[in-house]
Amino acid sequence: MKKWNWISFIVGIVIGALLTTGVAFYVGNKLISNNGTDNIRGLTMLKEGEKGSVFDTKNIKVMQTLSSKMALAHTGKEDSFTHKMEYYNGILVLYIASDNVRLYDDQVIEIPQGKNLVQVGTFEYETKNKTMKTVPAVSIK
Repeated sequence: MKKWNWISFIVGIVIGALLTTGVAFYVGNKLISNNGTDNIRGLTMLKEGEKGSVFDTKNIKVMQTLSSKMALAHTGKEDSFTHKMEYYNGILVLYIASDNVRLYDDQVIEIPQGKNLVQVGTFEYETKNKTMKTVPAVSIK
């Protein structure tokens, strides 16, 4: 009789640990898979079939991250003498990263050959001076 009590106790602990781990993975995956766009106030995505602007830039530099997948960034400008991307004071955009990218402040993101920085929506936010700004929301496509 005592043998069955110990076996059922151990089986119960193992099943409880497996269930807890499974629920944790499910919840964690659900939070990451939405790409961070569901909880950003002021973000309006383009409707199906709407076309956004295509930005002529080879890279962007993150100014401030809003989440691990979204950041305010400046497009790069090419120096007219050296023809290198020397400074980042172009258009301010809200960059939405792909699933396999994590963003951080001052990160320089290069646009791969054959891809473009494309508008996928708009982002409206309030500055420290209490003025409203609207910037394009962009992704690399």
